[in-house]
Amino acid sequence: RRIDYLRERDIHPSWADRDYLNVFPVEYFERVVRDGVLYVGDMEGVIVACATLHHGDFPRWEDDGLPSYYVHNLASDPRFSGLGGMMLEFCERVAIDTGRKALRLDSIKGNDFLENFYRKRGFAFVKKTCDRGFYCTLWEKRVG
Repeated sequence: RRIDYLRERDIHPSWADRDYLNVFPVEYFERVVRDGVLYVGDMEGVIVACATLHHGDFPRWEDDGLPSYYVHNLASDPRFSGLGGMMLEFCERVAIDTGRKALRLDSIKGNDFLENFYRKRGFAFVKKTCDRGFYCTLWEKRVG
């Protein structure tokens, strides 16, 4: 639903145009479930939001020694406003509760909507980078 929602609004993140399930196949999601790093939000038993929290994200982020979580696969059902922000707030609470000092994430180059979404939630620009052909912007929010 999220990919269709973005395309309807003429927002084309390169990961969506490359076929999301080829970039993140079912086996990836099976692994993050087994590893305990997939978090979901549900409404009456139906998953409406998700995110994964990783301990590292090399080569996009160099290990600078700051205990951080790296947010990936953040998605929410576009039929319900505010879920993405609520999911990020949940990720922040998990980070604080586990002694992390920062949440880090990225946005694909040119996704102004997502960049504004992150800024409004307290994330600061870190740098622009390229990882395996994905041009992206790195963002960080200090927590705890």
